[in-house]
Amino acid sequence: DLLPAIFVIVYITLSGRNSNLNLCHKLHKSFPAGLCIDLGGKFVCSGFNDSHMHLLNYGSSLLKAQLAAHTESLEDMLACLDTFQKEHPRKDGAWLMGRGWNQDYFTDVDRMPNRYDLDRVSTEVPICATRACGHCLVVNSKALELLGVTADTPQPEGGEIGMENGEPDGRFFDNAMEPVYDSIPVPSKEEIKDMIRSACKALNSYGVTSSQSDDYCVYRAVPWQTVNEAYKELEDSGELTVRVYEQSNFTDLESLKGFVEAGNVTGIGTDRFKIGPLKMLGDGALGARTAFLSRPYADDPSTCGIPVFRKPWMR
Repeated sequence: DLLPAIFVIVYITLSGRNSNLNLCHKLHKSFPAGLCIDLGGKFVCSGFNDSHMHLLNYGSSLLKAQLAAHTESLEDMLACLDTFQKEHPRKDGAWLMGRGWNQDYFTDVDRMPNRYDLDRVSTEVPICATRACGHCLVVNSKALELLGVTADTPQPEGGEIGMENGEPDGRFFDNAMEPVYDSIPVPSKEEIKDMIRSACKALNSYGVTSSQSDDYCVYRAVPWQTVNEAYKELEDSGELTVRVYEQSNFTDLESLKGFVEAGNVTGIGTDRFKIGPLKMLGDGALGARTAFLSRPYADDPSTCGIPVFRKPWMR
């Protein structure tokens, strides 16, 4: 009685031996509804699990300039942004977005990009280029103008606005990035679903069928309810082809309280979309020089990194 509820996968190497052929016939009789596929000698294995994924953010990044493939030099990065802008002209105040640069790979300069570098791409279109780690971004002067960030703008808790010669240099670190993202037009639920579809398709092409993802922090202006609804609707329509265990990332107590009071606790959900643990980032990342160290960075003695949460808040 239990057999129909059991999902069985059997791999058989058919070498021409009668014993193997007989086994194949017997299995087919035992599971007449089963599907027999001739792999033609190709390799097959179970799907991969990505244990540290930002699925929604990955889908979003596929719609941006792919800077990870153009980070051998600052000039290469700027050329990628310029080409992307020409191929995808911005309309109605839309921002030019990119992600994936890493100054540690630059061969022409030994520093992070700044506002003036991005101004070479455009002084009319707001530009935002996020570092590969996601803990730092840089914008151009047009974006700073729209953000209203000046030398007098207070430094945020758990983040930092980059300054050079007393003026903003276009760099934003950790919590300081949130106002930048909040100023970018918020995607609709349908657009979020399109991002998830794109991410799932790309992940499936690499053999990834499940992931531990962190999606609530991608667009802070988008309620977690909208993200959950997008996943649920894709699951109901059979389009969620990657199983998601959601790492719930919240940076303020009120949002977390509302999330839990709505019944969201670890383990709640379905086989396709399930609520996982609470995720809290105590500091930044080494590459962005925001990981909080006990002593200054060897290549930047001016900083020890940034603690995202202060002790009183944690208590």
